[in-house]
Amino acid sequence: MVRLFVSVVTVATVVTTMFLVIGGLLTAARTTLGDYDTVRNVALCLAMTWPLLRRAWYPLSLVLWIGFAIQLGDTVVGALHHEVPETVGPLCFAVALFLAAYGLSRSTADGSASI
Repeated sequence: MVRLFVSVVTVATVVTTMFLVIGGLLTAARTTLGDYDTVRNVALCLAMTWPLLRRAWYPLSLVLWIGFAIQLGDTVVGALHHEVPETVGPLCFAVALFLAAYGLSRSTADGSASI
C-alpha cells in the first residue's frame, strides 16, 4: 500500500511540475532566472521518475525528502507574499511528499518496500 501511495504522489508531482514548466516556457515574460528554474525542475522530475521506474525505493525516498523541502520552502514564499494559492498548493504537495517520504523511509528501513 505504501508503494502505491508513493507512486501516485510521485506521478502527481512530476505531472504538475511539468505542467508548470511547459506553462513557464510558453509565457511571453520569460526570464533567465525562470529558465534556470525550469532546468532544475526538469532535473528533479527525472530524479523522481527514474527510481520509481526502477523500483529503487530507498533512492526515491531521498528524492521525495528533497521534494518535500522544496515544497515547504515554496509554501513559505507564498505565505510571505500573501498569495493564498501559492501557499496552499505547495503546502498540499509538501504534506503529500512528507507522508510518502516518511512512509517509504520507514518501510525501506524494515524491508517491507523491497521487491
